[in-house]
Amino acid sequence: MAISIMTQGAQRLARWLIRLAALAASLAAFGCMATQLHTGAENVRLVRVAPKNCERLADVKGSQGNLLSGDFTSPADLDDGARSDLLNHAYRAGANVVQLVDREGRSSGTWAGDSSTGNVTYTGIAWRCP
Repeated sequence: MAISIMTQGAQRLARWLIRLAALAASLAAFGCMATQLHTGAENVRLVRVAPKNCERLADVKGSQGNLLSGDFTSPADLDDGARSDLLNHAYRAGANVVQLVDREGRSSGTWAGDSSTGNVTYTGIAWRCP
């Protein structure tokens, strides 16, 4: 018969810490994934110059990353996720074109441990064109 040297309180604490670690790992893994395009948003075009003969619908913003997940997300996933988020917002506004106005955040050549924030944000203007 094995004799346990851990008290019941210590055993409960150990089980709680294991559950907490599993939850943290799950949240970190999901936080590091790039935002996916919603159905229909793949048809929204991204342009740099304002389109002609189109209706301006809204200013839109898309971002990826935060203080917790940003340093564990690759620069490519931050960029892709922010762009997808921008296109998703534009699509929900009824747009078929987004004019890219600005990009802020970590550059594609940097990674964890640098001094920049762990997110990327795109701002744009949603347009409905014929």
